[in-house]
Amino acid sequence: MVAVRGTPLGVPGSSVRSANLRTATTPIRLAAKGWAHLSDEIQTMSKYHPLQGNFSVGTTLYIDTEARTSDLLETATHRIKAARNLLNSVTCLCVKEAEGHDLEHFANAAHILIQDGCDALDALGWRLDKATR
Repeated sequence: MVAVRGTPLGVPGSSVRSANLRTATTPIRLAAKGWAHLSDEIQTMSKYHPLQGNFSVGTTLYIDTEARTSDLLETATHRIKAARNLLNSVTCLCVKEAEGHDLEHFANAAHILIQDGCDALDALGWRLDKATR
């Protein structure tokens, strides 16, 4: 699993929904932890890095920085290629027939996909840096 929707594991009494490119999982209800586990919670929270594409008031999308490097690369590749394909479709549109908001929607979707892909590449870079130390 690479991307996580919701509050990262370790936050007391939170509900987490995970997102996987191939499968969807059900929400997991987490039990509240006592203060004795504070150091574990801090480590867990640093494991999940918020995506830059969070447009809500509270952070809702995270990336698992400890995911397998192949999963991080696959996630980045999938997102960036999806944005590329979307933009290829835009180039085939007749601009005269497209409404202004249509192009805005395409651009917004491409931006989100590229940003998520770049976030996954950043996490992959962190993993590789950690491995070389």
